[in-house]
Parts: sequence; structure tokens; C-alpha cells
Amino acid sequence: MKNLLSVLVFVFGVSAQASETVEGVKKDYETFKQEMSVRLDKVEQELVTLKAKAKEKGSVAQEEAIVELEKTQAKLKSELNEAKESGSAGWKKFKTKFAASVDNLNSKIQKKLKD
Repeated sequence: MKNLLSVLVFVFGVSAQASETVEGVKKDYETFKQEMSVRLDKVEQELVTLKAKAKEKGSVAQEEAIVELEKTQAKLKSELNEAKESGSAGWKKFKTKFAASVDNLNSKIQKKLKD
């Protein structure tokens, strides 16, 4: 009886931990998607500012660069909307790569705003 109790405690303990891990990934997933959506919305606003600045200067080259930045922004937004929860390792890899892509896009926009 004591062994059965020990097994049940172990099984339910592992099950509870797995459930907490799944809940943690879900919460992290939702938080990350929300944060990245906010950042991508800010990027979109900066692209509008950059477009106006390029139009004011009459810079065709800058306008063409903006089109490429807009394509990147749209691609990232699509990837974020299509992102699904995956295993812990897959999710961490996606988060790292996606956040770096958003940072890279933002850096390019900031550079163009300074030109």
C-alpha cells in the first residue's frame, strides 16, 4: 500500500509539473505574441513617418528601400499571426529568431530615419 501511494504521488506530481509547464509555455506564447504585435505596430508607425520623410525629400532610392522594409514588416506580422505553440525547444528557438528579426528591422528603419 505504501508503494502504491508513493507511485501515485510520483505520477500525479509529474503530471502536475507537466501541466504547469504546458501552462507556462501557453502564457509565454500569448505574452510574446502580444509584445511582438505592439513592436510591429510601432514599426509600422515609423514606416509611415519614414515614407513621409522620403516623399518630402523626393528620394526615389529611399522610397524603394522603404518598400523592402514594408515587405519585411508584413512578412514578420504574418509569421507572428501563424505562429503556433510548439515544444519548449522549438518555441524558444522561434522566439529568439523572431525577436532578432524584429530588432534587425527596427535598426534598419532607425538608420533610414537618420539619413
